[in-house]
Amino acid sequence: MTLADPPPGRSFRLVLATTFASFCAFYAPQPLLPTFALEFGVAPARSALLLTVCFVALAIAPLLYGAVLQRFSAQRLLLFSTAALGLLQLVFASAPDFTTLLGSRVLQGLLLPAIFTAAVTYCSRARDPAAIARRVAAYIGTTILGGLCGRLIGGGLSDAIGWRATFACIGVLLLACAFGLTRAARDQSVPGSGRSLSASLAILATPVFAAGYALIFLVFFTFSGLLTVLPFRLVALDADIAAGTISLVYLGYLVGVLIAFDIARIGRLAGSAERAMGVALVVFAAGLALSAWPQVPVLIAAGFLTSAGMFTVHSTLSGNLNARLPAQSSLVNGLYIAIYYSAGALGSVLPLALFQQLGWQALLLVLIGTCATAALPLWWLARQSRAAGDTTG
Repeated sequence: MTLADPPPGRSFRLVLATTFASFCAFYAPQPLLPTFALEFGVAPARSALLLTVCFVALAIAPLLYGAVLQRFSAQRLLLFSTAALGLLQLVFASAPDFTTLLGSRVLQGLLLPAIFTAAVTYCSRARDPAAIARRVAAYIGTTILGGLCGRLIGGGLSDAIGWRATFACIGVLLLACAFGLTRAARDQSVPGSGRSLSASLAILATPVFAAGYALIFLVFFTFSGLLTVLPFRLVALDADIAAGTISLVYLGYLVGVLIAFDIARIGRLAGSAERAMGVALVVFAAGLALSAWPQVPVLIAAGFLTSAGMFTVHSTLSGNLNARLPAQSSLVNGLYIAIYYSAGALGSVLPLALFQQLGWQALLLVLIGTCATAALPLWWLARQSRAAGDTTG
């Protein structure tokens, strides 16, 4: 039986569970960056490398994984990568020094792109086009939920049992998922892995795609920068703040889950995909401005606004770009992923350096300016849509 005709429910749920656990592993260190900096005696910027190395791997994966993905089925790739990631979580949990901690994250960063690529392949295979949309929406919602729970687990559970035991639990969860995947249906190799550099460059040279990629780069750079610096901002406000309290500023991700499952209706209510993204940028900027208020409850509320803005743009734009060139969706998505995570890598480093040099208020001004700049590529997208008589969402 192939992915085009999956067994009802079981394999799909296993893949979603694996996706959830992997995103937990990816983002769990974020609220603990100040803890790692203090415990291992490293600078905040160095502790942030625990995120940066994974973002970099995810950025370059579409360019390097082609040969691997042509040789292995999605099921085998998902199984072995998940098992290895689980073992590396145990290494991370027992690391005696920061070098070992960072080294294990480098190796994790090499596995995460394989897991995410194989998982979305599982989720995007069905005979019924409507089923594909539902399955991919479920995958996106699961990635957002995994990112949220990873941060909540990283902060909240660490307060209760310590960060080492927390990451050991995540490792056991991943190994349990890998065991479950041994019973998953076999499938075909990952399609569209052999990407043409000339075709990718041709897409990048198309103004409407260049504008779309510029838009998501600016938006995710801003969002990633905000979320990376937030733990250090909270420690600056209250030196005794618990990691569990820090993790609460990521509760806004709940909005992202709802948006991912209802993005089509959001576009219809707004009148067009571009108009929905324009409103989202305004909401995003409002959340950034609200973050200037030096109170933890206000920062939590601001997180709902910034998450609503970010995930509306993300969910709308990815579908918008795919609809413009459906025959080359693998190339469109590969470039989207590379640019998205490149923004995340830079966002996990540059804003933190700016925060250390100039402070929180100056950083927010820069991030608001970056968000406002994103209106330029959005304007170009809207202009192209009007010219084509197209309001694809």
